This record gives sequence, C-alpha cells and structure tokens, in this order.
Amino acid sequence: MMRYFKKLVVALLTIGSCVGYADHLYDRTGGAKPIIAVLPVIDSTEGTKLSWDVSKEITERIRERMVASNRLYLWKEGGNLEIAKELNVANPTKLSKSVCDQLGDTEFVLVTELIEHQEKTFGIADKPSLEEVGADLGVRVRARVIDVRGNAPCIVLQEIISYDDKVNRAYLSCDYEKACFGTEAFERTPIGMAHSKITRELVARVEGYIGARRG
Repeated sequence: MMRYFKKLVVALLTIGSCVGYADHLYDRTGGAKPIIAVLPVIDSTEGTKLSWDVSKEITERIRERMVASNRLYLWKEGGNLEIAKELNVANPTKLSKSVCDQLGDTEFVLVTELIEHQEKTFGIADKPSLEEVGADLGVRVRARVIDVRGNAPCIVLQEIISYDDKVNRAYLSCDYEKACFGTEAFERTPIGMAHSKITRELVARVEGYIGARRG
C-alpha cells in the first residue's frame, strides 16, 4: 500500500511542476513512464591512468541522460554500489528479491559494469614512415536491466555495449589533467567522445528494451 501511495505522491508533484516531459513521471500522452533505478557503475577494469573516478563519471552521464529521457523516469535516490554488486549476476535465479525491495518504487533496475577501458599505442614514434603512430581505444560496458515488478526479479536485457576507435598522433598527447571530466575541453578529447557515445547508445538500448517489455 505504501508503495502505491509513494507513486501517487510522485505523480502529484510531477503534475504540479513546470511544463515539459523530461524528468517528469508522465509522458506527453498522459501515460506513466517506467521508473528506473540507475545503480553506480561497477569498475571491473584494472583502473585507468586518469585522475578521476571513471565509473562515477559514467554513472553521472547515464543518469543525466535518463533525467532527460521522454520515455523513462529516473528514481532519484540512486541506490549504492553494494546493491549493484549483489544484482550483477548473469543467472536470473540468483537475483535477490530482498535486495530489489530496497529500491523503493522502481520497476526496472539498470546494473552496469565497466569491463574494459584501455588505450594501446601502436607504431614507432621515431620511425613514422614504417607505420603510422596512434592508439587503439577500447571501452566496453556490460549492461543488465532487471524487471522488479513481479514477485521474482528477471533480467530483460543483458549485453555488452562496445566502443572501438583509433586515436591519431595529434591526440596521443592529450593533457587529461587540464582537459579532465567536467571541462568543455574534455568532451572534445578521444576519451570524452568515447564516453559520450557509449552512454548515449546504452541509454537508447535500455529505453527500447523497457518499452518493448512494457508493451
């Protein structure tokens, strides 16, 4: 009962807020959007050479896109990394209903895991005529969407979102101390563009799967 009361409160607050549909519980047709919890990204890589927490950055990017979505409504409380790790299982029978119950009124949960983030240089710097100097940039994120509406949570999406690109010589010396996350310059760097593209694709996939699941 309390669960439905909370939904009613959210709905009333949404109706009384400013004009528009992004970050509102209802879409332009008057239907309620699916409520999704975006848990903190789990970092399973060996770490990056960047000065900030990449998993927190990607979590923030995903949540920002969810807030701007016209198809999904972001659960604002966010959850925590411990819950994310408990739900980060490939076997649906291992999902914990008691853990999902900690996520309030959410209908779906997004669990993401950063499984690769690396830049491998190639070529010989002092002999560029033998091979072009550059780097291969690879980022991979595993995404799992869990439907928690019923008595037994179930995984409705489980896939790896990948980004691969070549970094040419001119961008190999990017100063990520100055052009760090949060600056305009970062968005124009190879890593900034990679993170933007992979989170955009991830959110689009999640929107599509949840929309199909809900009918």
